[in-house]
Amino acid sequence: MAFEHRVRLELWLGRPAHLVEPLRAMTVAHPFREELHGLLMAALYQVGRQADALAAYRTARRILTEQLGLEPCPMLQSLNLAILRRDSDTVDAEVSGPLARPRRPSTVQVSTPPVRRELPAVPAGLTERAEQLSLLDQAAGTVQRGPVPPHGLPPCDGARAAPAVLVHGPPGAGKTALAVHWAHRAAGQFPDGQLYLELNGPSGPVEPADALARLLRSLGVPGPSGDVLEAAALLRSVLAGRRVLLLLDDASSIAQVEPLLPGGPEAFVMIIARARLGALTARHDMARVQVGPLSAAAALALLTALVGVTRVHAEPEAATDLVHLCAGLPLALRIAAGSLLDRPHRRLSTLVQELRTAHGLRAWQRMDPAWAALTDTLDASHRLLPAPARQLLRRMGTATTGPVSPATAAAFTDGDTTAAAGWLDLLTAAHLVREHPDGRYTVDPLTRRYVHDHAAGPDALGIPWSGRLER
Repeated sequence: MAFEHRVRLELWLGRPAHLVEPLRAMTVAHPFREELHGLLMAALYQVGRQADALAAYRTARRILTEQLGLEPCPMLQSLNLAILRRDSDTVDAEVSGPLARPRRPSTVQVSTPPVRRELPAVPAGLTERAEQLSLLDQAAGTVQRGPVPPHGLPPCDGARAAPAVLVHGPPGAGKTALAVHWAHRAAGQFPDGQLYLELNGPSGPVEPADALARLLRSLGVPGPSGDVLEAAALLRSVLAGRRVLLLLDDASSIAQVEPLLPGGPEAFVMIIARARLGALTARHDMARVQVGPLSAAAALALLTALVGVTRVHAEPEAATDLVHLCAGLPLALRIAAGSLLDRPHRRLSTLVQELRTAHGLRAWQRMDPAWAALTDTLDASHRLLPAPARQLLRRMGTATTGPVSPATAAAFTDGDTTAAAGWLDLLTAAHLVREHPDGRYTVDPLTRRYVHDHAAGPDALGIPWSGRLER
């Protein structure tokens, strides 16, 4: 007891630095002394090692549950929660008096932040996505559903990587709509909260440190400033044992996503990305769900649902042409439908003629500013490409009208077939070109219109146009 009293006094005087190692040694020698574990947690917290302090709680809890069949005392649970929240006043209060308080049942009520329900509104008119919804159900079926003790982890029994799924597809295909629709449908599986984070802002991709800080704030915990590794460890600690859904929208890279992944099996992560991020899914054994353009029949059904049966049946050929011009992309179809709804007397054939004769998406945008939504999403995909890939995409979209072989792609760049094949793989992974079974590649119609905007003069991203090569 004299040792504990001296440690409490040193902590009260603000001199924790020399206490950590002696306390760690004492917890090893006396593993069932909860007051020692509490003092170690407080000392680690006071020297700025919040993640290590939370890890010390998990160690204490594992020892107590596995060897004694007991939950940590209320003091340790309260101290753990205070450290999670960076509540220094509560931490000081817990260690300033006797720590060996009478053990009460582990069902003690500890104040917790309200459960966050951050999902965007449910999108209307989800069409032809039954297969993708089923795949998401299968992926979520890997979430651990066993009982989780309050404020702690279940006994360690060979924990695996956190369940996660990557939802990927071309710009405008409705990836976010699909993910949000499924998330609302499955919200009951995640009683501890559903968090939504947009990873691509107006100024570009969100930095991992900022993303971590936002997630921690949503969970009621102030994050450490600037230290990505510490913040990532803290997020894993906060999510441990909690059934939470994380919906990470518009991810741009592996480096951006990896620090945000939980460490345990209870949380479920949905990552929405424009690219396939193959290395991420392989490294973390994630499921993958691809969202492509709608079939012609489904796209026509969506257009009919948006503008009404009467207008579509009055001009069936124009409706089919409009579906083709929109390349089956739900975003493009919704913009076109909005233009028609704004002008109830406008004929579908008139809109089709205007879109067909305009050169490039910028011309569409000049006719109706709503097309900026499609241009913006293509801009975001374009910005993520390295310069040689952007140049190859632009030449494929303006110099040819049919499929392109790797050899032709090499002629478009520096003549190196191996390098060109690599850029083609990158463009395919970004869903900006489509690979055919015969090994050739095609630029989709709307992407072709987009790259046309950059062909007449200097590229918006600084790549000069140096002429066309006809096949």
